[in-house]
Amino acid sequence: MPADRTRNSRNKSRRRLPGGRASSARQRLRLINACISALHLHGPSRTTVEKVVAIAGMSPGIVRFYFASKAAMLVASLEYLAAEFEQRVLMPVMQLRAEPVKALTLLVDLYLDPDIASPRKVSVWYSFWGEASSRQEYYDICGKKDEGFADLVRELIGRLISTSGAAQLDADGVALGLIGALEILWQDFAFQTEERIDRAAARRRCLAYLRSVFPQQFGAGAPGAPAQGEPAPAATSGPLFNGLWQLAGHECACPETGEFITAELSGERALIVRAEGGAIRCFRNQCEQGSHALRMAQRGQFSGVIDCPIHGLAWNLRGEAIAGNASQALPALESRLQHGFIWVRSSRSARDSPIPLPEIALGPELATAAAPAERAVAADWTVLAEHWLEFELPEQPGGRLAGLFAEAELQIEEPSMRMRWQARVDSRGPGWFARRYATLAAAGGVDRWRRVFLPPNQWLESREDGVTLLQVLPLRAGHSKIRWLEYRVAGNTPRLKAMAYLAHRLRATWLAQDIEAVESLQRSAAGAPPPAGAAPTACPAVAAFRSALARWTRATAALS
Repeated sequence: MPADRTRNSRNKSRRRLPGGRASSARQRLRLINACISALHLHGPSRTTVEKVVAIAGMSPGIVRFYFASKAAMLVASLEYLAAEFEQRVLMPVMQLRAEPVKALTLLVDLYLDPDIASPRKVSVWYSFWGEASSRQEYYDICGKKDEGFADLVRELIGRLISTSGAAQLDADGVALGLIGALEILWQDFAFQTEERIDRAAARRRCLAYLRSVFPQQFGAGAPGAPAQGEPAPAATSGPLFNGLWQLAGHECACPETGEFITAELSGERALIVRAEGGAIRCFRNQCEQGSHALRMAQRGQFSGVIDCPIHGLAWNLRGEAIAGNASQALPALESRLQHGFIWVRSSRSARDSPIPLPEIALGPELATAAAPAERAVAADWTVLAEHWLEFELPEQPGGRLAGLFAEAELQIEEPSMRMRWQARVDSRGPGWFARRYATLAAAGGVDRWRRVFLPPNQWLESREDGVTLLQVLPLRAGHSKIRWLEYRVAGNTPRLKAMAYLAHRLRATWLAQDIEAVESLQRSAAGAPPPAGAAPTACPAVAAFRSALARWTRATAALS
């Protein structure tokens, strides 16, 4: 028997290993990201283990578990950036080798993407390259990457020269000019804050260089350029989101004084704090002496002081600088509290967004919040938004929810473009989780789901057991992310807990299906054009969304 127990214990430990490895990988990545932030602030020679773990919020001893030395950690950080550049820039461009115009346009977009060319990451590249003590590590890790990048640009320019018949052009010289333009822009990024970088202007400069050499291929109607009278592409609609009211969370996630939550929104990092007297304060989650976040954790608690552990700066819970420490108050975000939900928007621009603060009215009183989850989507945010509007509205005959909901009601409000629907869960719907949810909901006498589309990119779903918030946020051309928040009602009974669990499982299944579908749509759109005569058919909700998006884009452009 003892031998059997030992054998069973070993088997259980083996079954736990995959989860342990996943946790270990997350911690290692957390240290690498903290090391990148430290390198950005201090450079390789002045970066220490103590500074890295302070940013990561981890103990110094854990570094030895993942890295043999400080030097090994620095090298791992550079290797991470090199691998990221290869996977997210070089590989997608290589797939378009046969279409050099599209490939070069994508190359410019990805090279200048804020995730790749952030001041934090760019400064790390140049700090390794510039310090004599680190130059060899740079060449060892990035030498082949730099050569491969230069070869790819020369190959694409050579293909374009061949197909355009411009035999008088020198591929090496034209490629060197484009690489030089991109490098100069990167150097400028390294000495700027994200707020001061005009990425749209940087993109225009690079494409203007290509247009001066290949006027027909990069002139009007070139890939990535909007047709006359049409709104800008989804990936370049940053101004639309700059003044947009975005839901950061619910106050039930920080009920006690000093508790905080963070939110990575489109174009803004928010830090929401419960201050003295119960007031909710919203700040930009960024240190005044660097571009790093004050807190990376999604939630936590301050002991009466908001601090930056790297620079030793401190503010009180109202965001006021503590005398003799920080030089100025924390930048506040414009905020509104509505039924417990916290709306924020950037206060960098005094002009109002063409999209007003949405109005919401929800029945349940919320008491607990699950940690936010995110899902990466290899598709533009508008593709996912239209997919949800077309296939999740229960009034659509072919929609996924047509067999799940009964007695559906839909209302489209113009010109705000807010959509509201409510429906009863059908106990005869497909899937065990849906049928079981319907049975439990019917037992309580409240079996309706209410959903509000808050334009242009937010969905709020209200049920008897809780509320779900979904946001689709643009990242770059062809990429977005879903931010998913769940809240449960006060006084959870076993029935309501079971309903919340079933609703979560249903949502997880639907999101997986959604992501697979829209990524397939994105790949199809990037490939061959649809057959002649195959005009796309849009449901009324999608048609209204497209019309409103074009109107908002024009209004935003007029304000900027």
